[in-house]
Amino acid sequence: MKEQIKEKWLAALRSGDYKQGKAALRSKDDEFCCLGVLCDVLDSDAWTENPVTCRPYAPDSCLFWGGMFGALPMDTRDEVEITDDEHNTLVDLNDDGRSFEYIADHIERNM
Repeated sequence: MKEQIKEKWLAALRSGDYKQGKAALRSKDDEFCCLGVLCDVLDSDAWTENPVTCRPYAPDSCLFWGGMFGALPMDTRDEVEITDDEHNTLVDLNDDGRSFEYIADHIERNM
């Protein structure tokens, strides 16, 4: 993972500025998964409402980033150098209820 991005992401996860949520990068109630925090660090202005016309299956309760609502876009994974295995592990840790602090420690040790 790119070190400069990693440091900003770890700081954001540990900041206490983000309310943790599950199953979406970001909810309309401003709950974020750990990967949603990364998206916000990369470009906080890139969040969009549910584009119902192209994604009717998406929940109305979440926002999109890079055209995605439940996973980090593939081009972003490539850009920041997160593997599919790392991505999936982070999704599992977040959705299993591990805290942002725990996840930040995991990222620091393993990525």
